[in-house]
Amino acid sequence: MRRVMRREFMPLADQSTHDGVGSVIAQHGTSGPTVMLDAHMDEFGGMVRRVTPADAE
Repeated sequence: MRRVMRREFMPLADQSTHDGVGSVIAQHGTSGPTVMLDAHMDEFGGMVRRVTPADAE
């Protein structure tokens, strides 16, 4: 999986590295906004940004 992620990142990043637990770190440029794409080979996660009542429209 790490190989696939690095291959996909390379056209978009200036450099790509990885750590001992399988995380892939890609960097493009040295300034501007920071974006993190978080994934793991055996887990799926999400972030809740807003909760609204069921009857709200």
